[in-house]
Parts: sequence; structure tokens; C-alpha cells
Amino acid sequence: DCLRLKNWIAFILFWLAISAVWDWEHSRAFSTESCPKIFGNFMDTAVFPRLKKLDLNSTKVTGDIRDIGRKDFPALESLALPRTVHGGVGYEFQRISDVPSLMHTIHLLLQRIPTLFENSSLSGAFSWSLSEGSPDWYDGGIGVWDNDYNPLPPFKLQIVQAGSRGWSWCSN
Repeated sequence: DCLRLKNWIAFILFWLAISAVWDWEHSRAFSTESCPKIFGNFMDTAVFPRLKKLDLNSTKVTGDIRDIGRKDFPALESLALPRTVHGGVGYEFQRISDVPSLMHTIHLLLQRIPTLFENSSLSGAFSWSLSEGSPDWYDGGIGVWDNDYNPLPPFKLQIVQAGSRGWSWCSN
């Protein structure tokens, strides 16, 4: 039932190879709307050198956005990855200490491709948060026994255009 991403790409390449009308090297968009049974590593799509749009948001692909190298996706203009990818939309961090290295990668990607997350508006492009199962998580709110209000921690991330870091923690 599930279709491995490499097999899906192989099928597309085969289909394109037998189709005299379309050259696979010129494919510019790779979108998987309504394809939740596709899985594999998103980096398998790097075989498309002229790819401008990569939208795998509705799939179960995995991987790590930090694996995107300088020569990968040279024509890419738009990227949307699911929460199953480390750094994808809605990803939940297990440790607060994991955030700086990922944000460094995002910073480098945005230097190379300023429009990469433009369709999602930069501040909402990722909707990252700290997992409630994280050992770094603590619960705020109203205490059951003492009726004291404890402010909620800033467990959401936002990207800002100021400062040397370019990102900060924020509350809902």
C-alpha cells in the first residue's frame, strides 16, 4: 500500500523516459497533495536539478533539513516538508539544545534561497515547538493546590529579521 519515495521517483523517471514529450531534467515542481502513503527520505528528490518547488507536506517522508548541501536543489525556490522531517513544518524538538544547529541551517538556506519559505510567510513557515514529551518541557498554568499562576514557557519558535541569531523563542 505504501509507496517508498525512491520507488515513486523511479516510476516518475521511467514514465518520463518513455514519454518523448517531457524531459525529467526539466521538471520544475514536485508536489504530493493527497499522497499520505508516500514515505522515504526527502533527499531522494535531489535528483531533480531544475526543481523549483518541493512540496512533500502531505507525505510521511523523513530526513533532516540539515542534510541539504550547497549543491543540492540548485534551482529550488519553494520548500514544504512534513513534521516527520527534522526541521519540517510542525516539527517537535526533543531538546532545546537541538534548536541552534537547525536554525543555523535555515539561516544558510535563506542566504542561498531568500524565497525558500516565502509562500508560508517566514514567521509561520515551520510552526516548530518543543515536544511535551521532552525532558526540557515543564508545565505552566494554574497550580492545582496553590491557585498561583505560573506563566507558560516560550515553547514556540519564531523567525525574526533582526539580530545575529535571526530567531527567538516565543509564547503562543
